[in-house]
Amino acid sequence: MSTFSHTSIQVNDFGPIWRGKIEIRPLTVFTGASHTGKSWLAMLVYALAQHSQKFQHRNNYYKEEFYNESEGATNIEKLNKLDINDFVTKNSIAVSASLSQFFEQSDLKRSKDLEIEIARTFGFVGISQAISWRSRKSANLQVTSTAAGISKTPASISISIGKKHFRYRSDYPESINIDKLNSHDRRAFDRLRNSNRENQENIETRYQEFRLARFLYRVLNDRLFSSERVLYLPAGRVGLMNSFRTIVGASIQSELDNVTIGQFQSRPLSGVVVDFLQMLTRVSPKGYRSHQKSAASRLEQDLLLGSIEVVLNQVGFPYFFYKPIDGEQLLPLNLSSSMVSQLAPVVLLLKEIPAKNNIIILEEPEAHLHPMEQVRFLREISRWAKGGNKVLLTTHSEWITEALSNLVMENKIDSNVGMKAKDIGLWRFICGSQGTEIKESVWNLGSGGYDDGFEEVGDQLLNEWSWYKGDLN
Repeated sequence: MSTFSHTSIQVNDFGPIWRGKIEIRPLTVFTGASHTGKSWLAMLVYALAQHSQKFQHRNNYYKEEFYNESEGATNIEKLNKLDINDFVTKNSIAVSASLSQFFEQSDLKRSKDLEIEIARTFGFVGISQAISWRSRKSANLQVTSTAAGISKTPASISISIGKKHFRYRSDYPESINIDKLNSHDRRAFDRLRNSNRENQENIETRYQEFRLARFLYRVLNDRLFSSERVLYLPAGRVGLMNSFRTIVGASIQSELDNVTIGQFQSRPLSGVVVDFLQMLTRVSPKGYRSHQKSAASRLEQDLLLGSIEVVLNQVGFPYFFYKPIDGEQLLPLNLSSSMVSQLAPVVLLLKEIPAKNNIIILEEPEAHLHPMEQVRFLREISRWAKGGNKVLLTTHSEWITEALSNLVMENKIDSNVGMKAKDIGLWRFICGSQGTEIKESVWNLGSGGYDDGFEEVGDQLLNEWSWYKGDLN
């Protein structure tokens, strides 16, 4: 899979967000008051990444499907005119008119799938629910990524969501640099090109050309979002963990009935909650065969002072327990502290994912944690980011943002610790008369690090203290 870098998302009139632009970095943090759209944008990132991952898994197109579709599909007819040797040279792939037409046809299917994925992630009954709450006509999104050497132009998609429409458009480069493909994609490309040379029959050649076109389409779209796994840990995970068996008993894998209240409809569970619960049903006592398990172990040893244990019943359904480091008894999570229930799903899911190339979205990492434990947790999170993952946090904690500044300062003193300022993105969600505006906080040594907006609360408390003290005197 291609490694995405410097992916930016521009949003206008999307839910509570009036306007703003963010960039996904190794560690990305959203901060601001409640109801300003932090979770909305985090869920949008999740929907886009999930859609990209599902598309990657569907990329293998088998001969039977090709034969069944080739009868009436216009994109197949366009590929009849393709000769791979006409657009593939030693070092580059020319995106010909025929390939561009094929990509446009593929975008039509991708558009519908993405509309469904966004609606599912948010729990929308209709995609028009994404439009600004202030009754504007449409929501507009633009996702752009640097080409990372694959081409001279950046990858970009534009999305417009209206009351009766969902429009999706991609921009494609004129050529692709073969030498800049990662090793996985380069091997896949060489296999496709060699298999095409070996086939003599026309239908086999057409099939190989179609597979190559689909491969190129996937590579170009991979530049936006690509990962081994995409995880979303919602803010309400403590309650979800404590009522896990009850909720799963409602059969979350089936389409749940819509709830109608007056003229409005909604789904009982959003897609991020359903996915979170489904991931928990698949955890195993052994965990994933990777070094990422050490990250989970550090959380258990340093913060939980114990381990999270998984016990399967007779049908393989998981039950979760907390085992104190100095004891043998297994405690149900609902009898453990809220901090244990808060971090338990983080530990469990870390044990289930590869060591790197994951997108991890974590809402309110500070919940149920003492300020010092918040700082320790953030330091562990920074290790995930430095280890080759993309981590996105939403937070209301001043301790988290202050600790970000210290990570940067540490790195300036010793490059082996902390994080570089360019690898951290802190974005403030500021509520105004037209809705939320998103602004970047830039690290500045002169002003004491990041401007997080919490100084307003501190100033107000100090003023109140002065008034009370004056009255007492």
